[in-house]
Amino acid sequence: MLSTESIGNGPTCCTIPTVKVKFRQNPAHGGLPGATKHPTDVGVDVKRIVVGTDLSPRSSGAVSTAADLAEKVGATLHLVCACPMQAVGMGPEMVIVPDHGEVVDATKTDLETMAGELRAKGIDVEVHTPVGEAADALCAVADTVEADLIVVGNKRMQGAARLLGSVPNRVAHKATCSVLIARTA
Repeated sequence: MLSTESIGNGPTCCTIPTVKVKFRQNPAHGGLPGATKHPTDVGVDVKRIVVGTDLSPRSSGAVSTAADLAEKVGATLHLVCACPMQAVGMGPEMVIVPDHGEVVDATKTDLETMAGELRAKGIDVEVHTPVGEAADALCAVADTVEADLIVVGNKRMQGAARLLGSVPNRVAHKATCSVLIARTA
């Protein structure tokens, strides 16, 4: 339902459009507080949520947001951490790159640890460690698992970095499903 909401008062008051969304309640997981209980009510049916993380403390905010939502609606949570492509320098300087297989394995181990903590809360979790740029990897995993929602943090969404491009911005423009940009800072 689209409505408007006034923010502030006096000369700084403004009216912004707001959208209220009803989620269908999943009886197996208790549903959302205030969610309608009738299965034919209009709502958003979220079964698969993809969340991106770079395993940093800041990205844990996006993971927490996605996990809370997955727990409330009974969705499967897909944790994704993209592993960058292996780069090799040529010319007078040589870049020594660790074995890429070891990088992917270490990333997968860290994701599995995170997934274990979420599974202990009763959330169905799958992990993905695709190779490539983060935005492309997130969108590819979302397409593969037929995700209903992608959750990303708002890292690099402010200032000059925003003009250079950010993962959330590229995901929002490329994704074939809904995208939630969670405030992580």
